[in-house]
Amino acid sequence: MIIYLFGPDSYRRIRSKERYLAATREKYPHADVAEFDFEADDELAFLRFASAAPLFSPIRIAVVRNVALLSREGREAIKQASESPITNLIVEEEKSLPTAEFSFLKKKASIVEEYAILEGETWQSFALTEATRLGLSSSDPRLQLLITMYEGDSWGFATEAARLALWEKAHSSVQLPTADISRFAFGSRGERLLHMTIAVASGEAPARFFYATAAMTAKNHTPLWAGYDLAVKTGKLDYEEALLDFALS
Repeated sequence: MIIYLFGPDSYRRIRSKERYLAATREKYPHADVAEFDFEADDELAFLRFASAAPLFSPIRIAVVRNVALLSREGREAIKQASESPITNLIVEEEKSLPTAEFSFLKKKASIVEEYAILEGETWQSFALTEATRLGLSSSDPRLQLLITMYEGDSWGFATEAARLALWEKAHSSVQLPTADISRFAFGSRGERLLHMTIAVASGEAPARFFYATAAMTAKNHTPLWAGYDLAVKTGKLDYEEALLDFALS
């Protein structure tokens, strides 16, 4: 059997190769599997692999790249391997092989898949599918930014999306403390600063925290909060600055 994978999108091409290898290994767990890149002078190793009989399985699997660089002997070995009932070939190329010399690979292939650079709707579809696989929410604005930044670069997108997923996983199990308004209102300076920091870090609305504290301490600090309120409304302070001033008082 021949599987012919080609195209410049190496991330999707390699993932496809890995899926086919996994499926074959599941069916033939003891099959001999080897990868050969003829740009890296793997021709001799391939010739030895192709001429040896598999020991523990009825088939063997050869993944080959840069087939156009083979010598005449290597090309003949590839042709014989493509006709062998015991050899499964996965041809993985960045570009389609020259038709005249290697047309037999494509013609005999059971599966032919092209992996062009994606753009537009096809890119969006791929990126969202990849994000879902990683457990990311499609509505996450950080994900949308990655989709836009890395359009056409599947390796770059997949790498950054995986990092984002790992960050999400690491932080999802962390139980963040909650701000205690009463301890902010009546605690020591250290407690006030601590609970203000927690409120800011957890996304607490400063205005809600401001008015809740003002209501809780109105009996003793009405003039103080009235002054803060006027300063906020006239633009002299914002809510965070007023809360910080109170925390330090």
